[in-house]
Amino acid sequence: ATLRRVLYAYALRNPDLVGYCQGMNFVCAGLLTVLSEEDAFWGLCVLIEIRLGYYTPTMASLKVDQNVLNRMISYKHPKLYRHMGKLGVSIFAFTTSWFLCLFMQNPLPYNTTLQFWDYLFCYGDEMLFLMALEIL
Repeated sequence: ATLRRVLYAYALRNPDLVGYCQGMNFVCAGLLTVLSEEDAFWGLCVLIEIRLGYYTPTMASLKVDQNVLNRMISYKHPKLYRHMGKLGVSIFAFTTSWFLCLFMQNPLPYNTTLQFWDYLFCYGDEMLFLMALEIL
């Protein structure tokens, strides 16, 4: 019930631009495990509104960041980049959930994700790219 209330409140806060996007539930649930309902709401506002383009119908900012990550992979892990290309594997297939859910859905254990969030809050979205590169 708490998760539903926080997500509904956020959808009311920003109905035209975001409303509700799948992936927000994982972020909100993670916040609710360590914060009160009101603090989780405001934390969700910050996390979503910093990267609004992730949660819009076009997901434009998400696609931009995935392209940036793809380019970073080509420089940091060229063998992996070529191998994925040969297999026809696109990073879009798995990084969408990583970025939308801020690694809460997978592939990290819960406690590791919360530690990652600490870094994300302190150092910003650069951490999304660094974590993705480390996982790969």
